[in-house]
Amino acid sequence: MSIGKVTRLSLLPVSIFFCIALPTPAYAHGFGERYDLPIPFGTYIFGAVSTVVLSFVIVAWVTQKGLIDKYPRKNISNWPLINLIASRWFIRLMQIVSLFAFFLVVTAGFIGNADPNQNIAPTFIWIIFWVGMVFISGFVGNIWQLLCPWVVLYEVIEFSYKIASNRKLTRNVAYPKSLGSYPAVLTFFIFAWIENVWVNVSDPFALSVIICFYSLFTLIGMFYFGPNIWLKNCEIFSITMQFFAKLAPFEVLPISDSQEVNNEVDYRYRRRSIINIRVWGSGLLSKQRSKPSEGIFLILLLSTVSFDGFAETDLWSKFVAVSYDSFAWLGVYAFSGIKTFGLITAPVLLGAAFASAIWVGRRLAGVQTPLADLITQFSISLMPIAFAYHVAHYFSYLLIQGQRIIALISDPFGWGWSIIGTANYSPDISIVDAELAWAVGLCSIVVGHVIAVYSSHVIASKTFGSLAETLRSQVPMMVLMVGYTVLSLWIIAQPIVSH
Repeated sequence: MSIGKVTRLSLLPVSIFFCIALPTPAYAHGFGERYDLPIPFGTYIFGAVSTVVLSFVIVAWVTQKGLIDKYPRKNISNWPLINLIASRWFIRLMQIVSLFAFFLVVTAGFIGNADPNQNIAPTFIWIIFWVGMVFISGFVGNIWQLLCPWVVLYEVIEFSYKIASNRKLTRNVAYPKSLGSYPAVLTFFIFAWIENVWVNVSDPFALSVIICFYSLFTLIGMFYFGPNIWLKNCEIFSITMQFFAKLAPFEVLPISDSQEVNNEVDYRYRRRSIINIRVWGSGLLSKQRSKPSEGIFLILLLSTVSFDGFAETDLWSKFVAVSYDSFAWLGVYAFSGIKTFGLITAPVLLGAAFASAIWVGRRLAGVQTPLADLITQFSISLMPIAFAYHVAHYFSYLLIQGQRIIALISDPFGWGWSIIGTANYSPDISIVDAELAWAVGLCSIVVGHVIAVYSSHVIASKTFGSLAETLRSQVPMMVLMVGYTVLSLWIIAQPIVSH
């Protein structure tokens, strides 16, 4: 495959993303209306499942032909536009903007209008940052590693401390390897609970308080263990964006003083780095080994976004009605208790299904590799599914509700300002109609599962000794992928009945 072709293929997802973001006259999906599929539901499921199964056959053929490891990349570090974007002054400017946005959001939460619709904090946090940054990480690259406000803030504090005392601030205490990313697993569950369960999820003041506590937690961790170590193991947003950026067509690899490429993510600004363009999704196949805690983190990430969608279906509403009596002892918190139960159950069920598929595949392949090692190695194959469902679930939400930021930029505190004249802007809900939202959801889920099947095959081909072992081990994984495809497509085909 030529480099030119690689470049075009790498840019294709980015082009598709911007094309589907163009406005079309219709009505919005995601506000409770029912959308009748343009084809029978059975045909819809059969076609999607057939695509996933066919991908299994194609990947098996590719594996047999020995084409599994051919993933060309092109170094574009010297391109004029890339040089401009990667220049010191441009990066510093973006970091200043990031830090300004951080303080603006926190300040707005504390002193701004208490109405979430009039305050920039909820919209920026839940739509622009959480939803939008994941889209950018998967479709473009890990720009979060350069814009993370805690890194910028820590560098400012560290620089000031060094000027004042002529000593380094960071203690560089050895991080316990046994901890891995387990602190991030716990922290991400708390974040998911806040997003999906907490009744004050949109309260600006409460959000600012949480941000301050989390910022202090992050800065203290960076102080003791160093920025890179802490952000790589414990900071949930850095870990999440790093995972999703494995799909992206652009990668940034810092160069160490020895002129060797460092494949570890570096959250400090580096003047010398290699910027590559690659085939979309090929970052999943890097030689860097995952840790067991990262596998658990990925399962939690996928299950929580799936549960968020499932909790908006009529089936969940019926479950809530049936199970309410069992949680009535919680009083006014009964509904929160039910949803917390669902949030805990979702990763347990997904983890059990995934581990079972790996266990059966191990038995079919007849290998003695420890089950825990296999679960860790194959967990990265779940990542494209997590990203695909994020796109399917939040596509309409980002493009419709995200428009609120246009008015809020003019009046971030809800005080009646109109700094840039856009305070009276109203979101255009016709920008995404139900048919487009359904099509994007269908395509993203199917493509995500196909990439997951492919990455799982690549991992199996490197783990097991023969082609026969590889193929046998992947049959249970294919069944799992098909089952999750059906579940995901069923969820996005349902009318939204609750929020």
